[in-house]
Amino acid sequence: MNQIAILLPTTGPMSHLADVIVDGIMAAKFNLSDLQTEIRFYDTNASQDIYTLYEQAVFEGAELVIGPMSKPLVDILATSPLTAPILSLNYGNNYELYNPNLYQFALLPEDEARQIAERIMQDGLSQIGVVVPDSPWGERIAKAFNERSMELGNTVVTTAKYGTQSRDFSAVIEKAFQPSEEEENGAGAEAIFLVAAPKQARILKPLLKYHYLGELPTYATSHVYSGPLSNKSNRDLNGLIYSEIPWMLRDNADSDHNNSLPRAEDLDELDRRHPRLFAFGYDSLQLAANLHNLVQVNQVHHEGLTGNL
Repeated sequence: MNQIAILLPTTGPMSHLADVIVDGIMAAKFNLSDLQTEIRFYDTNASQDIYTLYEQAVFEGAELVIGPMSKPLVDILATSPLTAPILSLNYGNNYELYNPNLYQFALLPEDEARQIAERIMQDGLSQIGVVVPDSPWGERIAKAFNERSMELGNTVVTTAKYGTQSRDFSAVIEKAFQPSEEEENGAGAEAIFLVAAPKQARILKPLLKYHYLGELPTYATSHVYSGPLSNKSNRDLNGLIYSEIPWMLRDNADSDHNNSLPRAEDLDELDRRHPRLFAFGYDSLQLAANLHNLVQVNQVHHEGLTGNL
């Protein structure tokens, strides 16, 4: 493969996130010594027509395209005639669209929520209280979790929605889990599913204990964990069961075993703030380089930084 095109918003409000993905892509290129491929970047924020930008990249020699990261743009490409394969960096909004030359790759919080619902069921628990931010993002994650829980025969017995700008979550927790004469918590929850950013999680986890919910197994998405550089602050999260990509959990022994892999603690400041996006970019180039084998050969997988793909 002589050339790969990267379609990302290298300018505009999303450019800082795209920069982290680009850093991951270039780190993977550095480690793929046998991949003698030119990588060209195209700014999706500077083009009003994503298909025209795709055609330009192909005309200029791209044999494979990585990106875009916008769901609507993925939907547009899914309905376009594609001559070179695309590995998009998100899923489209319309799951019914199919294009044989479009491969979709994403790290979605909804997928984490579904996996956590399965883990709770495997742990023999069925009555779940949900604590989520009162925002469209929180609604999306709660919806995915609730639907998967229902499919598994579990029940969401109460939902506490907290304001994203608030620091006083006590009233929300108390209302949702108010004790009754029959139950230690009025909802009868056996487990809690928590969705929160690190700062919010460090307030909410001790608060659950304060409201006599500390003995309930509490599960969370990876958003609660900001990485090993914040271990002192993360002590408030002790006891949480959360999903995580393998790369974030590598220890020194793993690093010594494979020195070619980057380490989260060695990233620059911006990348350390978004380590999973860095790993996502890293894996996207690794997948692109192996796309032919992954598509043509059954039962082939790639052991990436973000998981077993």
